[in-house]
Amino acid sequence: NGQSSEYFSATLGGSYALTPQNVRPAHQTETFDASGTWVCPAGITAVLVECWAAGGGGGKSGGGGGGGFSKKVLTLVPGTTYTVTVGVGGIGSAEGGGTAGGDSWFKDTASILARGGKGGGTEPDDSIGTGGAVGIGKVTKAGGDGSQEGGGGAGAYLSAGTDAWKSYGAAPEPGGGAGGTHTVGEDPGGGGAAKCDGGNGRVVVTALVDPAHIVQQSYCAIPDWVPYCPQTYPFAFNENSIDNNPLDACT
Repeated sequence: NGQSSEYFSATLGGSYALTPQNVRPAHQTETFDASGTWVCPAGITAVLVECWAAGGGGGKSGGGGGGGFSKKVLTLVPGTTYTVTVGVGGIGSAEGGGTAGGDSWFKDTASILARGGKGGGTEPDDSIGTGGAVGIGKVTKAGGDGSQEGGGGAGAYLSAGTDAWKSYGAAPEPGGGAGGTHTVGEDPGGGGAAKCDGGNGRVVVTALVDPAHIVQQSYCAIPDWVPYCPQTYPFAFNENSIDNNPLDACT
């Protein structure tokens, strides 16, 4: 962040001058915490969609599972209205089983889908709500399982959700919600502790302003550990970068 081109030249062993031709254009991001619609802007033909499903509600004797996560680049038509569905957290119950968290998806369930966590149970032998299964996407991560009291964590950018342990809710993975510890699950997608509601899902849509220009740039020569800022350093939206790196970490 804020590093000069000389810094990158010294770090990478080459010349990486920043010019208007290789600085990444600004992208347009919209975050949905509830269901709605999204109109593809003029001139936009590709979007990166990230979906977190909702966490399951905790039951009488067990925490809910965390919601899953999916990510994919989709080709769209400018001016078209697309459906955005955000899963609602499962309902916790002090007397029975918790309900499952809702799935999250964009456009349709065949394009990209994250699956909701299951609800916690009522008896010790069926108390654990399992995490949302892997969904549909270029990258897809399962949610973490609940425990007898804690909620499972949501799936996230780089890994599946963490399982709850004993009475403790799962710690969050980067981008995902934590499981509840005697509380509701954290948004997005955390499973609810026993008797508590699960966290709601989330959908993030990033319009790729000039994907053809960006893909032409080389990302393969840049080591993963370079602390670049994508607004001040050329960044290629090829499959490797999309699959393995959270976007816009420094914006």
